[in-house]
Order: sequence, then structure tokens, then C-alpha cells
Amino acid sequence: MLERTAMTLQAMIACEVNSYRNPVRFHLPNPQDHIQRIILQDRAFYERAMLEDVGSSLPEDALVIDVGAYIGNHTLFFSSVLGVRTVAFEPNPAAFAALQANVELNSINGLVELCPFALGAAPGVGEIVNADPANLGGALFQPADHGSIQMAKLDDLVGDHRVHLIKVDVGGAEADVLRGAQETIARSRPKLLVSAGTRAILAEVETVLRPLGYRKIQFYNDTPTYLFEPIHAEAASPVRVVDLLDPRHLEMLPPTRQVVAGMATVAGNEIALRATVMSLLPQVDCLYVYLNGFTQAPRFIADHPKIRHFIDTDGSRYGDAGKFWGLEQVEDAVYITCDDDIIYPDDFVARMVGELAQLRGQAVFGVHGAIILQPSRGYYKDRGRAVLHFEHAFMRRRRVHVAATNACAFHSSTVKMKLTDFRHRNMADTWLAQYLHREGIPAYIAPRKERWLLPIEVQRPTIYDQSSAGTGSAYDSSRKQDEVLSSMYPISLLRSDAADASSIIYLVDADRADGLVEFIMAVAGRERDPVIFVTCDHETEDMRNTALHPDFLCEVHLVARSGGHTSAYKELLSKYSERVRAWTLRNASELKLVDADEWGTWFEPIEPLVNLTSVVPSFLQSAADNRPGFDSAKYWEHRYLTGGNSGAGSYNRSAEYKALILNAFVAEKQVRLVGELGSGDGNQLRYLNFEDYTGFDVSHTAIDLCRTIHGSRPGCNFVWLGEPQLDMSRYNEAFELTLSLDVIFHLIEEDVYRAYMERLFSMSKRYVIVYASNHDGPDRHGAIHVRNRRFTDDVARWLPEWKLLKHVDNPYKHPLISEADFFVFGKDEAEDMSFLDDVNHTPLGQ
Repeated sequence: MLERTAMTLQAMIACEVNSYRNPVRFHLPNPQDHIQRIILQDRAFYERAMLEDVGSSLPEDALVIDVGAYIGNHTLFFSSVLGVRTVAFEPNPAAFAALQANVELNSINGLVELCPFALGAAPGVGEIVNADPANLGGALFQPADHGSIQMAKLDDLVGDHRVHLIKVDVGGAEADVLRGAQETIARSRPKLLVSAGTRAILAEVETVLRPLGYRKIQFYNDTPTYLFEPIHAEAASPVRVVDLLDPRHLEMLPPTRQVVAGMATVAGNEIALRATVMSLLPQVDCLYVYLNGFTQAPRFIADHPKIRHFIDTDGSRYGDAGKFWGLEQVEDAVYITCDDDIIYPDDFVARMVGELAQLRGQAVFGVHGAIILQPSRGYYKDRGRAVLHFEHAFMRRRRVHVAATNACAFHSSTVKMKLTDFRHRNMADTWLAQYLHREGIPAYIAPRKERWLLPIEVQRPTIYDQSSAGTGSAYDSSRKQDEVLSSMYPISLLRSDAADASSIIYLVDADRADGLVEFIMAVAGRERDPVIFVTCDHETEDMRNTALHPDFLCEVHLVARSGGHTSAYKELLSKYSERVRAWTLRNASELKLVDADEWGTWFEPIEPLVNLTSVVPSFLQSAADNRPGFDSAKYWEHRYLTGGNSGAGSYNRSAEYKALILNAFVAEKQVRLVGELGSGDGNQLRYLNFEDYTGFDVSHTAIDLCRTIHGSRPGCNFVWLGEPQLDMSRYNEAFELTLSLDVIFHLIEEDVYRAYMERLFSMSKRYVIVYASNHDGPDRHGAIHVRNRRFTDDVARWLPEWKLLKHVDNPYKHPLISEADFFVFGKDEAEDMSFLDDVNHTPLGQ
């Protein structure tokens, strides 16, 4: 164990990678090293595309072996992003120290076992301590007390544990590692990621793996890493598809004799239909096709022995629910519903069966799904639902309220719907959701890489387009869908209470919308399927627009005490009271955890109050912008002192974007001395590559935080602006660049704002960069500590020697996070800043 305090570990952070909303921290002790330089430069995992491609196919309970883990790039992805158990081998002491530090930085010690020795074809120097294969999660891989590097054989360590992936990158000795893992490979049949820098190494690797039934499937990266998978022997005669599936998956499912698919289509779509059918047929034992509006079946449907079809001549009975037509005709089957305008990949059925098997067939798995944001004004209305789209990548399975039937798998013994259960056409997803809600069956979307399923563009009306527009056509089922869903409210993932449901229910009582974004984003970033309830006195537009936002991608309920569902919510949460963690959020920053017996009173209805904004003259409402008595310095000191942070604009994608622009700027313009007026809690600085940096802030607590996090970082200094003996004149033109990042719109008082602007520009002799909104008006959510200003007009009026050289339009602007752009000022109007256009279009990591 490396003996480090939390403070020391914080100071070691070189960068933070935000992967699928999961911040992963890296300690990178040698920025000149190729791998570490790429991570630092791209703010993304090294070989990210490969990791996402392979990682998305791993089951939730996977065991990964990382041989040649180095500093832990792959290990952190497998454990922090995918959440799977990983055993990492790294014999180099310096690399092992960095690997161990990275595991500790991300608090994944419980998922990762670190092994400071090498693997080979046979055991070597030293001995294995506690060689009990049943204790894989314990101290199995502790090294012997020898000065030499210990050599071990993987087969001797793994025992009977099933391994799902082995990654090997050991600088040429890959074949020896695989020779020592042949028993494990033959028994577990894992995927293999093997680095082979030369043809000779690849040939030796293939010599080991070919007798085991492995073939290379794909290669990645400039120095090739090959993906090897076991190949099933071709059957001498036709066999059932179900017989070709992983037998371990079939053992975990209820009795399963076949895999079938169901599809509904409409006349006029035969070209897309044929492509879809051809992608599915090799993967199923039987395909049931419901033909809406056909007078006869297309020949490729009618003549194929695997296809059963039904012709509904006018297509007026069931519409898209026809894809369930075959369900009543099968027993002991995995049933998969499909759309007629999607190309399904070769591994679609096998992957969906594998996902079902992990939950013993007692769930529904889709690829596209929705979480209904409540109270909902309509399924297709703005802020009605959060969509987890089938073309997007997800590295872990996610729970949803509505699993779309465009790619949906379940077992016939679990879902027993009949066509008569679909009481209105063209809303199959909603009827399925109602059935699952009533039966307490959980619904998920499966993990996958981006565009795993490929849509086919078709020229015809769609249920989504017609319902979203409310056209009233036969494809518009929006009104009936809202009627069915409203009868189920409140809909919650808690109703199905799956075994892997979130262990904590988040309940926050807020007095205003301000501060909710930070709270919900923090929760959504920490938990995979959080369930969040926000209570308030009254449902206002500000509260709705803040709490019920699709981009959060998690279940959120806004519960107004003056609303009609409070008793139902109190009953729901009382049932799961041991999992409830409740906070009060006051004045946007006072977040306080309350006792377990307090939150029950939050659901007591109260009489609605008069909407005062409707009777207050508009000139009095706008006068509130002056906020008499508001003290910016006191506000921020109190916010940091009570555990608040610098806000969403200093974290995750916003922080990555600011670093992208600023790091490129200082490199291009060869800027060494940087000053920041308003350094905040120091999180943004983690992303910035400055040689000499001085941060200033009005909050003493914020400065203490910065010194704690960055105190040992060379070239970093921090100054409290409230220091009694501070002489700011010493900093006049002390810097080549001064920064104002997410500060100007927090300066409520006129005199404070004017003094700040003059100080910001007086401290620099070359450049000033401002990151802020640039329009007049209050915060759209009513935040008391936000006042937008058109500051560029004030700079032109107050500081005419400074010219606006570049306005960089932020492509990641978001009304809930930040409306800020970059504004670059200098004194030479002719200076070229066009390089920032290219930088601005550089994609960020996921």
C-alpha cells in the first residue's frame, strides 16, 4: 500500500477524464512518456475507441485480466467506467507505483486487485502467497518477499473463476503469457486483446491460440492490438440458432428451446424491410412478420422457411403492436421485437440473450428507452422524457421506464402479453410499459458502442414524427399514450425494484430552482440509475425547467406540496425509507443532510398562494435586479464554507472545453505568466497547463481549497483578495495573460463590477480572456447570484485601449450549465487569432 494522505493524492492529479459522465482522475508522473502525453493532451483514455468497442460487450459481472497494466489506463476504464472487477499485473516498480496511485485516486480499490509481478509460461522467481483461487477478491496475488521480479502463470492464479477478457501487452512476451493461460482460455473462452508489434510476435501468438479455436477478429491502434475470439465450428447440417448460443447463458435462463423475432411493417416499405429481415434471419430460429396494409406477402417473406407472416389488409387493428403477434404462438423462447427500418448487427441476438441471462430472464432489455420526467405534460412535450437513444453509446446497462420495442428482448415466460392487451394501435411501447409497470418487471437498455444498430432512412410517416407533431393522423397516438401513462403516475424505477437498483434514493427539498442543477448533476455523475425527488412549495416554470431536463438522463420527480400526488409519493418513499437520503437546499448553496424522520413532513399539502408576479408592476420586478444588500464576497465565502463548489461551469465537459481553448492559446502565443481573477475552488485548474499561475479570489475558503489541491504544483500561487496588507498595485502589468472565467455574471453590485473590470485589465500587459455571457438581464432560472451583463460594451467605453480580438462561440453552450463564450482582448487589432477556430472545432472526449 502506498502511504499517502488524501491531500497528497489530490495534489498528484495531472488531469481528469470525463468518460460517459464519469470523471476519472489520472496521476501522470512522466508527461514525456507517449501514453501519458496523449492522455494529458486529449483529456481522454489512451486507445479509447478500442476500449469502448470491446468494453461495451462485457457483462456486468465480468472479470478482466490486465497483463502489462502500466499506469492503469485500461484498468481504470474497465473498473471506473464499466464497473467490472479487474486484476492488473505490472512488474515495473515505477509503473506499479503510478498504477496504484491511480486506483487510489479513483477509490476503486474494491474492484481492482494489483499484482506487482509478471506473467509467463511458467512460474519463476519467488512464490505465490495465499494461492487460494476461491479468494480472488482478497490477497491472492500478493508477491513473495524477494528482491527479484516474481514470475507467475495465470492458470495457477485464476483457478475456477470465469474470466471474460484478457488484455496482454508485455513488450514481445505475449505468447509466453498466453501459454501460461491456456487452461483458463479453454475453460472460460474469454475475449483476448493482444498487442503484437511485429509479424513475428503475431505469428507466435496465433500459433498458441489457433489450437484453442481462436481467430483474430479485428485490430486496433497504430501499434496493432488484435482482438481474438473463439470461433464456433460450422455445423454439418442445419441446426437451431438456440444451439449456437453460449450454453452458460442458456443455463441461466428459464427453459429455452428457441430464439424468435417479431416485426410489424407497412406496405410500401419493402426495400428497407428486406434489408432488415436479411440482417435478422441468420440470428433467429423463426421470424414472425405482421404485414399491415398488404394484399399479399412479398416473395422474400412468403417463400422463406424461417418466416411466418400474417396479412392485415387494412392495417387498422394493431399497427406496430403486430410485432407481438408471434408471442402467443411460442413457448420457452427468447422473443425479440424489431422494427422494419434498422440493420441489426451480427452479434445483436447473442448480445441481447447474454444481457437477459445476467438477470435470469426476469427483465426486459432494449436498445432505446425513455425515462419519464414527472409531472409530465405529455410524453411528446418539451421536458416530457429523457431519451437514451439507440444510436448512442452506453458502456453500462441503464434502467428505463419505457423500453422501445424497436429492439427489445424478453423471455416468453416473463412477458405474456396478448394482442388484445394492445387496446389502441401504434403505441406498442406504451402498452408494454404499462404491462411491465403492473407486473413489477424491470426494463433496461443494453450497453453498446455508438451506432451499433444502424437506421435505414425511409420516406414514410413515422409514429414518432406524427405523434410529436400532434397531426391527428392514424400514426398520431400521442393523446392515447398520455392517457395511459397518466393513469400510472407516479411512475418510478422503484416500482420494479430490481436487484441492482440504486442503493440510495435522493430527496431534496428546495426553496428555489437555483442550485438544483449542481445537485442533480452531481447525483447523476455519481450513480448509474439514481432516483431523485425534488419537493417544493409550488410547481413554477423555473422549477420545471431546471429539475425536469432531458440532459440529466436520470429519473427526476418534481413534487409540489400544492400538487395532487403528494400522498402517493409519501407512500412510495415510505416503503423504501431505509434507502432515502434527504437534503434541504436553501438559498442555492445551503445543502444540508437531514435526519431520517424529518422528510415525511415535506409532503404535507399547503394552500396555493397568489402568483405575485402577475400583480406586481413590471418596473418593480426589474428593479429587483439591483438586489439591495446583496454582497458577492459574502455569498461566495458562505457557499464554499458550507461545502458548495464553483458550479457546473467548472466541472466535466465545461471544464474540458475551457481547457481546450486556454491550453491552445498559451501554447500558440507562448504565454508564461498567467493570472486569474476569481480562481474558485481550483477544479478548473486541474485541466490547465500553465507554467506560472497566480489565482486570486475573494473567498478565503476557496483559496485554502486551491492551496490544498495545488499547493505542491510548481509555479502555482494563490492570493486572498481580503488580505488586510495586500497591495494590488504590485500586480499591475504583472502578467502576460489575465483570465476571468465564469465570474462577470456573478458580480451583482455595480461598484464591485466596475472595480473588477478595471483591475482585470490593469493586471495584464498582453492579453485578457473573458469567459462569460454577453447580454443584459437576470438569470433565466431566477438565481440570486447571477446577473448577465453585456460587458463588451463596458470594455469599449471604460478601457478603449483594449480591443476585442476574437469572440469564440462556445459549441457546448447549454441553458442549464453555461451560456458563456470566450472573448479575447489585446491591444493590437491586427493580431491573428484564427487558430482558435480550428481549436474550437476539436471534439472533446466523451
